[in-house]
Amino acid sequence: MMPTSLPSQATHRVHVEASRVAQRRVVTIAVPVATSCAKEVTAWPFLNVFGTRARHPPFSPILDGQVGLREGQMRIGEAAAAASMTTKALRFYEVEGLLPYPERAPNGYRDYGEETVGRLQFIRRGRAAGLNLAQIREILRLRDAGTAPCRHVVTLLGNELERLDAQIAELTALRATVASFHEAANAGDPTRCDAELICSYV
Repeated sequence: MMPTSLPSQATHRVHVEASRVAQRRVVTIAVPVATSCAKEVTAWPFLNVFGTRARHPPFSPILDGQVGLREGQMRIGEAAAAASMTTKALRFYEVEGLLPYPERAPNGYRDYGEETVGRLQFIRRGRAAGLNLAQIREILRLRDAGTAPCRHVVTLLGNELERLDAQIAELTALRATVASFHEAANAGDPTRCDAELICSYV
């Protein structure tokens, strides 16, 4: 006959194990390529370049009650939703070489692991930071080769800042020009506009 409740000592062990699982969940969800604890730890700078660490990952086979599923058994819709993007976007990134194609299960479905979610989240943050797909692909290539890409990312972000500063300067000058035309047009008389000039305000 099975006991209706666990002894306090056993309960304590369960709580400790649950805590350890939760810690593993935080690390595993955000690591795109990791085969050991050491690689999981060293991958954090790569993942934190564009944002803070995901403290509450959207999917975990253990903590979300799907104990029967192991890593590598998320369907495409689940993986896309966990990364806050569409399945169409996920497939696009596969075609563009930013994601490796997953192996098909015996039932014909393509299965995705949590490392895919971390990779997708990084791609999304990179796009939000103004990086193009070629730049993100190079960052991922460096990481996949075992090289920390952080210095390369710093250079890319510096270049993006310079581009934005130049664009802001151009827009500021353009705004001043448009404002002067607008001021002159407001003060003018449309009935005195020369037809040959089309519009004397511009």
